[in-house]
Amino acid sequence: MLEALRGLDVELVIAGDGPERGRLEARARQLNLDAHFTGMVGGERKQELLAQADLFVLPSISLADGRSDGAPVTLLEAMAAGLCVVASEVGDVAEIASRGARSALIVPPGDVAALRAAIIRAIGDSALRARLGAHARRVAQAYDWDCVGARLLRLLREL
Repeated sequence: MLEALRGLDVELVIAGDGPERGRLEARARQLNLDAHFTGMVGGERKQELLAQADLFVLPSISLADGRSDGAPVTLLEAMAAGLCVVASEVGDVAEIASRGARSALIVPPGDVAALRAAIIRAIGDSALRARLGAHARRVAQAYDWDCVGARLLRLLREL
């Protein structure tokens, strides 16, 4: 998926870690991308990265055994930060990001051309980023612990 960024004037920050990190770092160097791999981040650093971002890209795929990101917390965190999201349609990503009205650009998993087109569209349209980001923030509020906790308490009281 890094190929989708080839030729774009963007700074790529990849937060997280995993068995593919070394391969991804090598591929980013090969593609001459301005890419920074932060490793695992949390707390204030995570909030800083989200606040500095213009766009959040979640290019998930389904694994050969059928597993995929069901409802990724990172998606909700980016939405809560008011970021425009470009994400692959796996698990419940599209359902979460499209709740009520569209709050993300959703692409087919593994479709590098569609991912690139969505990224370019988002980069080039600040009004679109602002509109999708504002809606994303409202959608994410429904997943905030205060809302979820209150709903759970109501359900438990009904038992």
